[in-house]
Amino acid sequence: MRSRAPLLVLAPLLLALLGTPAAAQQAKGKRVDCVKYLNESRKVVDDYWSFLIFKVGAFDIPGMVARLRPEAEAATTPDACADVLDRFMASLRDGHANLTYFPGRTPTVVPRGIRLKRFKDRILLPGALRPRQRLYVIEANTGRPELERVPVGTEVLSIDGKPVQEVLDDVEARTSASTAWGLEHWTDRYLLEGPADTDVKLGLRLPDGATRDLVLPRPRRYQNEKDAEDFWRVYGDTVTLVTWKRLGDGFGYIKFVSFAYERGVREFDAALDSLRDSRGLVVDLRDNGGGLGGVVSDLVGRFFKKQVQVARYIIREPRKEYVIRDLAPWIADKRKWTYAGPVVLIVDAGCFSACDIFTNAMDENNRALVLGATATGGGSASPVGGPVFPEWEGVSIRVSYLIAQRKDGSHIESRGVRPHVMVEPTLQDYVAGRDPLLERALEALQKGEARPLAGS
Repeated sequence: MRSRAPLLVLAPLLLALLGTPAAAQQAKGKRVDCVKYLNESRKVVDDYWSFLIFKVGAFDIPGMVARLRPEAEAATTPDACADVLDRFMASLRDGHANLTYFPGRTPTVVPRGIRLKRFKDRILLPGALRPRQRLYVIEANTGRPELERVPVGTEVLSIDGKPVQEVLDDVEARTSASTAWGLEHWTDRYLLEGPADTDVKLGLRLPDGATRDLVLPRPRRYQNEKDAEDFWRVYGDTVTLVTWKRLGDGFGYIKFVSFAYERGVREFDAALDSLRDSRGLVVDLRDNGGGLGGVVSDLVGRFFKKQVQVARYIIREPRKEYVIRDLAPWIADKRKWTYAGPVVLIVDAGCFSACDIFTNAMDENNRALVLGATATGGGSASPVGGPVFPEWEGVSIRVSYLIAQRKDGSHIESRGVRPHVMVEPTLQDYVAGRDPLLERALEALQKGEARPLAGS
């Protein structure tokens, strides 16, 4: 029986999609001892969090707890206390460290059919600490009636009456991310999040200069455990993890959206089999939030004829400082046949966790040309295993206790994998419906910038 690689989890949390279980409804009326939960969270961080020994002196945990304590004392409801813990966990700047569950918390969702992204002015205004940030619609499903008259390129001026920058700052303070670019990516995704079955009001400026308000409904949530279980059973079985197509000049394209399911290997293999004769391959990993280490091992193995090292893990021993246990190297699993043609990977800040590991393995084994607007999200740690799921009366957090190393001993964590070629899409690209990253990937294959497997 072969050993499997350590388990990496999807980020952001898939648990966030679940509604409030029936038992949690009973917690709505209870008075919350938030100071207790804040103190317990700090204790878990002190005892288990890997970053405290891998990044000595980089975090002021006592200072953060002291700043949040007055708010914790005043937070007597589930929503108020959960907000305090969100900000504590977000201050760790670890995309794998989160408040995973708080009984009685109001379920939240993001409106469907719209995606926003910020762009920065190049000129720094007098007295400003950073360039002004403008928020634009980069995707809008015009099949939805409320979005029919919202073209791509529309600027968002306000959200529920608040200026965009104020909302950005507020959401950033509650978002866990391992890098500055990852924080920006996920903040933009969560800007419109709010209580389920409510509306959010946007103040817009259309490309022609006209202004208007837009009200977007947030969908309902599953309100009991059975609904949530039914959702995951259906969702897990039906979500499409892989799409593929043939590009011009005999090249192939595979979009892989998640390492979170074992069946993703079967879907990827089916796509790879269909493209076996392609002269080169583009693998698109944008917005791939991670998943299972075993899936990473399998997919890396599809591109090498010999066994290669994916990564090496080190682990912090619980409740001990500066003690690291070096785990066995993580080796890719081979398949009966290997794709030997040149490979280009397209990544972004949303390529996180298992996606970081896969990209790094392909990069440092010289098997792919990496393209992106930024480095990958920078999440190589793992929160799975041992007592790192502490629960106090239903309140649960997670922290990273494993961390992956490159061959030279350096970390991917909080750095990401830097692309060989940087291509940053502009607002005009989105408006025109262009994908400059895919265009550049095809150009790289045509020009021979990506090399085939050595000795093939």
